[in-house]
Order: sequence, then structure tokens, then C-alpha cells
Amino acid sequence: MNDEKVMDLIVDIYNNMNDEDKASFTLETAKEMVKDQIEIDFSHGREPLEYAPSSFMK
Repeated sequence: MNDEKVMDLIVDIYNNMNDEDKASFTLETAKEMVKDQIEIDFSHGREPLEYAPSSFMK
């Protein structure tokens, strides 16, 4: 998955969050998303991309 597709996915997820979830979306949340995405990549036999937590922030 290229960076553009990752960002599109993040934007889609963020846009579907309710206001409470958006208000509580932090750098720690973004770090968890990075960790989860790397685990997903490994579990699907893909080489993980370099994900920066800042990519998951609004």
C-alpha cells in the first residue's frame, strides 16, 4: 500500500468518526494506528511501510 492509499484510508476513518472520537484523537492514538497497521502488514505477508504517527494526525 503506497503512502497516498494509506492517507486516503486514514482520512476515510477520521471522517467516519463521531465528534467525540475526533476530539479525543491524539498522537498516542496515531501511534496505536501505526502499530496496528504494521501488524496487519506482517499478518498479510507484506513488508510494512514506514509509517509516521504524524501521518495519522488531522
